[in-house]
Amino acid sequence: MTKKNRKILIAILVVLLASASVYLAYYSPTLPPKNPTDADISKTMPLMDTFVSIRAISSSMSETDIHNAIKDAFSYAGTLENMLSIYNPESELNKLNLEREINPSPDLLSVILAARRVNEFTLGFFDPTVVPVLKKHGFYKDMDDKILDNIPELDYGVGFNNVRIDDISGRVFLENNAWLDLSGIAKGYIVDRIAGSLRGSGIETFLVNAGGDIYCGKGPAGKNWRIGIREPGRENMIAVLDLELAAVATSGDYENVIIDEISGEPAAHIIDPKTFTVSGVLPSGFTVIAQECVTADAFATGMAVMGPKRSVELAENIDGVEVVAVKSSGRKSEIFISGGAEKYFSEKGNR
Repeated sequence: MTKKNRKILIAILVVLLASASVYLAYYSPTLPPKNPTDADISKTMPLMDTFVSIRAISSSMSETDIHNAIKDAFSYAGTLENMLSIYNPESELNKLNLEREINPSPDLLSVILAARRVNEFTLGFFDPTVVPVLKKHGFYKDMDDKILDNIPELDYGVGFNNVRIDDISGRVFLENNAWLDLSGIAKGYIVDRIAGSLRGSGIETFLVNAGGDIYCGKGPAGKNWRIGIREPGRENMIAVLDLELAAVATSGDYENVIIDEISGEPAAHIIDPKTFTVSGVLPSGFTVIAQECVTADAFATGMAVMGPKRSVELAENIDGVEVVAVKSSGRKSEIFISGGAEKYFSEKGNR
């Protein structure tokens, strides 16, 4: 049955558990084997408010050359983080936020164009202009005052219709005092650029993991990479994915939890751009599989707002995007799976 002919296929698994939120983890107990003569180098560094790991394998490059390639990839990633972060007062993103219009670099323009695309596909549920709402609820407490004080108190600039892009010149305009926070898409973009940097150095077999935003290059020894979706704080896996030349990312309302300055209750970083409300903490997660991590990251962010049923329906109607969503209610967890995601499931890992 093809994707177009099938309106929706939801596989619901019921699991009794104390905490049902899910996140991506590199499924290390079942690493694919590599050839004994291959050079195999791994490195982990703090970046983008998480730990970023690169594992690179090559049969033709020396360990020194692989180390240098990984070093170059991390250096490039750091440059991109500084460019795209709303927390960096000197970032190019904040230059746009403060000056209201600029001719952006190719990287910033690429991220904004990708954000516009996902905003349209999700009917506005992925929206990086919710900055005033995040500020109002206390999510930017550790931000530099010269940026925080400039974020508007009023929310009339919320909505991607306030971001205008000249498709000829590439110039970007923020109207109605709109602000952009690209945190829900930039990490995926940077993971893709790390992958591109490794390929440019001659490495094809690699895995990049940025706190659950993952890109899988070619698998070692002709085997796919195995990525586990599991419950936080527990060892059991909800599913195991077999991936190669594909990306996967997870977003959930258990991440970045604060005490809401308005309600005084625990609140997640998930903002509904339709109602300007903040999600409470009822553990849930949305894992998206796509060809690029920028796509997986942004759709996972938007789907966390949409909810599981609408997320599966959306994935069923977009080529190259699949989702595994979990929703918890007390001790019961329902898992919703788009039909095309089944082809990525590892039979051994999901028995």
